[in-house]
Amino acid sequence: MLLTRNLYDLNLEANSFNGTLSASKISGMTNAEKINLGFNEITGEIPDTFVKCTMLYELKLHSNKLTGTIPTFPKYEVRILDLSNNHLSGTIPSQLSYLTMLEQLQLANNKLTGTIPEALGTAHVLFLNVSGNALTGRIPVALFNIKTTRPLTYDFSHNQLTGEIPSEIRDPLYVDTLKVEDNQLTGTLPEQLAWLEMTHFTCNDNHLTGTIPLDFVNDKYMQWIDVSNNELTGTIPEGWKKTLKKAQKCDFSNNCFDDPEPMCNSNFTRTDNRCPSL
Repeated sequence: MLLTRNLYDLNLEANSFNGTLSASKISGMTNAEKINLGFNEITGEIPDTFVKCTMLYELKLHSNKLTGTIPTFPKYEVRILDLSNNHLSGTIPSQLSYLTMLEQLQLANNKLTGTIPEALGTAHVLFLNVSGNALTGRIPVALFNIKTTRPLTYDFSHNQLTGEIPSEIRDPLYVDTLKVEDNQLTGTLPEQLAWLEMTHFTCNDNHLTGTIPLDFVNDKYMQWIDVSNNELTGTIPEGWKKTLKKAQKCDFSNNCFDDPEPMCNSNFTRTDNRCPSL
């Protein structure tokens, strides 16, 4: 395959390409702006010669069989970086925060370990998906303090994260989707979540305690909520009746609520097997 410095947009998605990425050919694509090699069977490591592609603003290598660690990328231009659904290992480099134009960062379903760099909050990422890895530590507070009027999507689900859901939230901030399910989170549901105008919120399968704050989410927007399989207590706020009836999905099961039923629009089985007092 002949790849020249005059190539601007390379889209070879969803073929059956295999083999490895050629470091020398990539280094010659100095004018490339968009590269999409997703949904192939490419193996080996991601060459660090992508740093020479100084015009690159969209790189999609998702859904391959890539191994190794996340390399360095051009500092200023990259806006979309999708490395999800591979076999990448190691940690998430804090140097990704140098990508000051980065808007979408997708690292889901790899074998990444370590913590989520707090420095990512300075990169102003609008769409961040690190789900399905083996990440530990806390959810970075800096991600909830970025200055933007655009909607944010954060997916931290299916990891080994600990600590609490951040309550240090900048107001106003529009987080459309926040997914933190299947971690080891503790603490309570912050009242500040009501500021986010979320449509999707999932925190199921953690170790959350306490009661549900009256204004814990904005019922004007909520479409999908799952707080099941925690250790929440008390009653479901009366003002939630309309929200729970109109939501596409709501699941409050496997907690310790006093309510005989949660007024959801879907089937609900009340079990108390996670309640420490029972």
